[in-house]
Amino acid sequence: MKKILTAQQTRELENRAASAGICHFDLMERAGNAAARYLLAKCGAAEKRTLILCGNGNNGGDGFVIARVLAQTGGKTDVLLVKGEPRTPDARTMYERAKNEKVGFYTDLSLSELKELCAAADLIVDAVYGIGFHGETDEAAARVLAAANASDAHRVAIDLPSGTECDSAQTASVCFVADDTLTFSTAKPVHWHMPAEGCCGRVTVLSLGIPEAVLCRQPVQAWIPDKSWAKQMLPRRPEDSNKGSFGKALCVCGSYGMAGAAMLAASAALRCGAGLVQLALPRSIYPCAASCLWEAVFLPLPESGTGRLTLQSVPPLQNALQQASSCLLGCGIGTDPETVQAVEMLLRQTKIPTVLDADGINCIAAHKDILKTVQAPLVLTPHPGEMARLTGMTTAQVQASRPTLAAEFAAEYGVVLVLKGHHTVIAAPDGRQWVNPTGNAGMARGGSGDLLAGMIAAFLAQGLSAEDAAVLGVWLHGAAGDICAQKHSRTAMQPHELLNELPELFLNLEKQD
Repeated sequence: MKKILTAQQTRELENRAASAGICHFDLMERAGNAAARYLLAKCGAAEKRTLILCGNGNNGGDGFVIARVLAQTGGKTDVLLVKGEPRTPDARTMYERAKNEKVGFYTDLSLSELKELCAAADLIVDAVYGIGFHGETDEAAARVLAAANASDAHRVAIDLPSGTECDSAQTASVCFVADDTLTFSTAKPVHWHMPAEGCCGRVTVLSLGIPEAVLCRQPVQAWIPDKSWAKQMLPRRPEDSNKGSFGKALCVCGSYGMAGAAMLAASAALRCGAGLVQLALPRSIYPCAASCLWEAVFLPLPESGTGRLTLQSVPPLQNALQQASSCLLGCGIGTDPETVQAVEMLLRQTKIPTVLDADGINCIAAHKDILKTVQAPLVLTPHPGEMARLTGMTTAQVQASRPTLAAEFAAEYGVVLVLKGHHTVIAAPDGRQWVNPTGNAGMARGGSGDLLAGMIAAFLAQGLSAEDAAVLGVWLHGAAGDICAQKHSRTAMQPHELLNELPELFLNLEKQD
């Protein structure tokens, strides 16, 4: 897995590097050189007119190094001192070194002069604010950033776009809008969460040569899962296995009019390796499900006049829970009053890892403290609207604070929270967090969440921890969606088609190195 470091953790890493013999001045030199090499190799900076926007802190120091290196290659390089001359010793030294090269320096420009300078540039590099920025840009910086954004130049941010906050991913009224962002050693929250992510463009992590042993010692609470991790976590299937070796997933899903949710969830659990999948559903939709799902076993349940779970459904479900390895509760079950009561009773009594999804979440939203009473590992998989109902917030408020909100909810209620959406966030009760890199907007349609819930339930049945099952399920779900989008387009792809891409994914993961 790749690490995501906060601003404070980044400072700690730099201090660790200094203790290992790479002082802060050397790190600045390495950062500027690494960025300059990228600009030369990927942006053709040697043949272009480059304007570097430098602040008066250490981020500006990186910019002065870039200016010096580009000038030494013969490229036309200008520096705009956005906030005056540098105020930190290291940045000051880099400024003096850049002045010895053929670098043009500008400051205190009129608005027309500023616009002319930006319009003349082929490449604009933003080194104004760094990871310590919070709040609003000052008037002078805002004017410069707005002029840069109005230019036709290719725009590159150093570490993060000026006007964005490293940890919260919030944005000022005026931000630099980058085509590329070059950051160092690891990604930061700003690169993975909206709204700031929308200002980053393509993010590239450049190495500063910090020894791997130093990087490994840096404490971190957020990660980006990748294929190598997924390969490692995928449950193995020894030759002497039987169906009991891979657990029994009980899926309590569906209602009259929502049979598809039940079938998608159960199908996903089957595809993801559960030894046995039992689908518990209202009797009225049993014939439909049984005609499509040949491998599942069924528990037809008593139902209300609306085709939903009633209190009479609880006793057979209690018996089924005692024989299952994991439970999925909620996909398409509705929120009738008796259904709400049934969900509450099952949550209080479950002793097995449980996924609470969709209507299962809606059923307990008004009295979510019941989550604190659950005596088994619990995974919640809300989309932003369901998260809004859980928290009493608006969907916009949820989207504006996804990582923070997920972490706080998981810690308070003792659950693994999967906050779905662009770069799904998975938060554990102990503060650990994962940001998923896979998936696309073609998955934003009804049924996608049912698949994900079934996948997580399958991995829970096979013995993975709640957090590992959630992260693996989310990563595979998104990876299958990416393959599906390539084959069918984001517009035409359908959730059930994701199931057909899982075999290819598993084959790739199961291949021996």
